[in-house]
Amino acid sequence: MILETINPLESTLWSQLVANTQTTVFHSTEWISALANTYEWKPQANILLNDSAEPIAGIVYFLIDDFRGKRIISLPFTDFCDPIARTDEDWQCISKPLLNYHLPIKMRCLHSQLLAEDDQFQLINQAVWHRIDVQRKEEDVWRDIRSSARRAIRKSERSGLSVEFRNDKEALQAFFDLHLGIRKYKHRLLPQPYKFFEILWEQFIKPGKGCIATAIHDEKVVGSIIYLQWQDTLYYKYSASALDELSTRPTDRIIFESIRYAKQKGLNYIDFGLSEIEHEGLIRFKRKYASDEKLVSFYGYKADIVYPEPIKRVNKLLGELTDILTQESIPDGTTAHAGDVMYRFFI
Repeated sequence: MILETINPLESTLWSQLVANTQTTVFHSTEWISALANTYEWKPQANILLNDSAEPIAGIVYFLIDDFRGKRIISLPFTDFCDPIARTDEDWQCISKPLLNYHLPIKMRCLHSQLLAEDDQFQLINQAVWHRIDVQRKEEDVWRDIRSSARRAIRKSERSGLSVEFRNDKEALQAFFDLHLGIRKYKHRLLPQPYKFFEILWEQFIKPGKGCIATAIHDEKVVGSIIYLQWQDTLYYKYSASALDELSTRPTDRIIFESIRYAKQKGLNYIDFGLSEIEHEGLIRFKRKYASDEKLVSFYGYKADIVYPEPIKRVNKLLGELTDILTQESIPDGTTAHAGDVMYRFFI
């Protein structure tokens, strides 16, 4: 067997591997491209080829070098991205070049147990993952939804709220306005760059491989979810609501209408993504709808590397700048621009 290191956006080997394997949207070249082009990182992939030069295993990653130090992440700002490998032998082959960098490595796995069995990697954290099986009849899905969710959906219907599944640029801008508002005014965090969502729109939504589910109340967009479609699954990736319209329960209504939408598309699942364990409210919300729950495991490889003291102070500095730039007195445009500049360092 032969091991090659490639750029997955330039070589067809990665696409071949992904196309012939049960993978997730986070393995797709569309997702990798959005990360690479937004944050100006160069992706790499280690690909294992069999005797017929066919790819049989691989791992995709970014080697990041900034003022927080050099490190390897598979993949940044991604719920999970399991290595594509069937055996421990395959895993050892594709991971060896990573270890040869002698740099810290971070990975998140949902399905693979290979890192759990590798003593070179330590489990450093976990998150909760949820999924909805939409293959069932609609009445069975409705019956299995928690009663609190059914009440919220009925309340939303009585309020006159409607849901549209859109792919236009205006829907994207409406989503981003809500995203900025909830990140800044509720969570005191910087928004992700608009450019990132714009690339996702170009790669997925515009060509029909996703949509923007938009909740409208009194002719105003009050909720929005960006969905990405991959294989048999609709991925609930980003969600935002108007803070002054939460009583209309836009997210509950969008999710139920999204179940209908996914069924009409002939899809099997809606992937709810991960929730950090400390976000108990978000986990409870997703459990109202989810039919499956698992843990996403975060693994790390600690290299023998000592960073200078100034690098160690960067995290504190980033937190302080975020607090300043998300104050209500700061114009929203300035906060959004700060996200464009700084968000790449929060990884």
